[in-house]
Amino acid sequence: QDIIDNSWNIERVYGHRFNATLVNEEINKSSKELLTIVKSVETEPHWAPSSWVLTP
Repeated sequence: QDIIDNSWNIERVYGHRFNATLVNEEINKSSKELLTIVKSVETEPHWAPSSWVLTP
């Protein structure tokens, strides 16, 4: 129950900072989902603050 409560709390506090949630239940399913997320990050446009992208 502690894991579930902590997970909910993390999502409540930081959920707005993430585009995806990966649940690690079955290794094959989780691996495929992770690859899908990575591919999406590589191919789809995403917003980021300019301070993250520009070097001083």
